[in-house]
Amino acid sequence: MTVTEELPVRIDPEFQALIPPLSDDEFAALELSIMTEGCRDAIVVWQHDGDDIIVDGHNRYAICTAAGLPYKTVTRDFSSRSEVMLWMIRNQLARRNLTDGMRLKLAWQLKEKIADIAEESHKANGGDKVSAMARAASANWQTPLDKVETAEELGKIAESSTRNVYRYKYVRDTAPTELLERLHTGELTISGAERMARELAKHPQPVIDLSLRVAGDSIDKIHILERLYKSNGKDGSNATFDEIATNGGFHYGDEMDDWCDFAESTVGQIRAALASVAKYHQVIEAGVKSGGVPPALQSSESNEWYTPQVYMDAVHAVMGGIDIDPASNPEANQIVRADKYYTLETNGFDKSWHGRVFLNPPYGRDAELSISNQAKWTARLIEQYSNGIVSEAVLLVNAVTDRTWFRPLWDYSLCFTNHRIPFYRPGGEPGAQPVMGSVFVYFGNRRDVFADVFKQFGPVVMSTVRES
Repeated sequence: MTVTEELPVRIDPEFQALIPPLSDDEFAALELSIMTEGCRDAIVVWQHDGDDIIVDGHNRYAICTAAGLPYKTVTRDFSSRSEVMLWMIRNQLARRNLTDGMRLKLAWQLKEKIADIAEESHKANGGDKVSAMARAASANWQTPLDKVETAEELGKIAESSTRNVYRYKYVRDTAPTELLERLHTGELTISGAERMARELAKHPQPVIDLSLRVAGDSIDKIHILERLYKSNGKDGSNATFDEIATNGGFHYGDEMDDWCDFAESTVGQIRAALASVAKYHQVIEAGVKSGGVPPALQSSESNEWYTPQVYMDAVHAVMGGIDIDPASNPEANQIVRADKYYTLETNGFDKSWHGRVFLNPPYGRDAELSISNQAKWTARLIEQYSNGIVSEAVLLVNAVTDRTWFRPLWDYSLCFTNHRIPFYRPGGEPGAQPVMGSVFVYFGNRRDVFADVFKQFGPVVMSTVRES
């Protein structure tokens, strides 16, 4: 190793690309230090083909040359470009200000460069893949070359978990470049990036492109864009979708300043939901005026289906109690035992559901408005939970996994019943046999408790993408 005064040096683009960029604040701090104290650390170079090529100190070199300040260089000996790049990656991994995503990126690059060196060694040494050259390249490195192939060792190098290594590989191999860069800069966590990558893979390219621009890390907003995109054909001709693409947001009258404020509900859904409630009020009112029971409650298509005691006992065992049941009535609450509940007349859909929630949405569908009550109420629950209003919840809906509204539920913990729940009707009458199975969906931090309690009813599927 030789230290010299300032000499002409060359920047190799491939080498420079290995250097994680400094943040604006970090670069400003380095610049201030150099301007006031000079360039104290020598710039490391590799002498190759008559050139001094920078291998460490690209930012110091840029600041010094821009300000006309002197600098020193120190020469290191390397046997090949791959060996240089291996040293650079290891050197960068020693930095403490790297994001988790950048550390994982460097760990994977390290693995690839070790493979390159092993291949070079193999060719130069008659089949000895871990030759003296390769061993020298990894000298003083805590992990032997032949052990860096495993995800466990990559996790150790990146100071992360084995699971995060696999998460990063999935994002790197499948996600758009913009999403990967947001992971590298720390804008997204590794779990958030994986969740976004898996979601984006389900959608057409126009929705992916716009989601990357305006959806941030919100799966809910991607669903909104998907619905808007499909509303007037798959060619993206929908005016609202086009307006978002042009302006990054849209307005809908005085009551909506920004589409991003609506977590999982489009304006159309909200309007339809309110219209559905209003129409049902009219049915109730007409029945009361005529002196009889409303026709909707007399028919076999009534939306009133109550949950039996055994399931409610399980809900209480998981959450320790229920603060609010937003879609109930006095009879159903004798079994639910919620501290507070809303009825059709008090319209729980429009309220804030603070605390622990149990929700068995009114079943049925308004044929005229084509609104699924399960879709409407499920979206509302996810919105309230995502906004931190609901602290914990259990949702009970049909196990219709092919429906668009069901998609977001895969991000939570689910118990698919291995039987059909014997719901009961007003007055304690047995309900008709359900035509399909049901699923309990848990929102909250006691996932293991939920799994342990609800496994008696059927298999429990615990999402992995929400883990940090």
